[in-house]
Amino acid sequence: MIEVELLELIEKVKAMKTEFQTIECKTAKEGCPKRLYDTLSAFSNQDSGGIILFGIDENKGYEAIGVYDAQDLQKKVTEQCKQMCPIIRPVFTAVQAGGGIIVSAEIPGIDVSERPCYYGGVGRLKGSYVRSGDSDEPMSDYEIYSYEAFRKKYQDDIRINEKADLLSIDRKKLDGYVDRIKENNPKLAQLPDFAFHLVHAHGVLSFQLMWGASAAGGFCLLASHGFGNPVPLLPVVFYPFGPSPLGRCCSLLT
Repeated sequence: MIEVELLELIEKVKAMKTEFQTIECKTAKEGCPKRLYDTLSAFSNQDSGGIILFGIDENKGYEAIGVYDAQDLQKKVTEQCKQMCPIIRPVFTAVQAGGGIIVSAEIPGIDVSERPCYYGGVGRLKGSYVRSGDSDEPMSDYEIYSYEAFRKKYQDDIRINEKADLLSIDRKKLDGYVDRIKENNPKLAQLPDFAFHLVHAHGVLSFQLMWGASAAGGFCLLASHGFGNPVPLLPVVFYPFGPSPLGRCCSLLT
């Protein structure tokens, strides 16, 4: 960021008197803020990254009051960035404005494959944050798992469910599923062992040696009614809106 852009950003914050999805203001008049890892994590975990403005007092109507020591501030912010996993490399800019020197630290967004970025002192589960408006919120377990699943190429819908064997699959439903695919793919249906390769490729079933095991997606789609609970049972609630009858809504969804 060049000095002109930083001055324009300072004026924008002062005029609107608010922080943004990508802008965080810190006073830093008496010293470097001791806890920056929540903002560092949140900015790193979004594509656009973010900018921390040091020397802006939120309690005084976002007045530019300046920082205590621009050089020391940059050193201490860099030290906190080195405690993040992966390490963050901020880009600093300093400019004279208002009552002193304003310092900006540009925090780049990291690649999705490396997320979540978290504070190493407390670990990934407690040190990962996500930006929501002008606040840094702890990342949920599901959000953390989503990044892990993307990085490790998890495919939960075709993961083998050892508790559900072939006896749990309704043969009529399976045959009907194969027949519907045949109708839409007549050339594919002529291949040898079509049904076997079809269900295996679609992740409905997975055959191991002489035994068959059902994947999670296959069990939810083709399981016999009332056959135990190898996977969590999640309720689906339908709410009718407008003139459309409930029966028509359900038929569209099924």
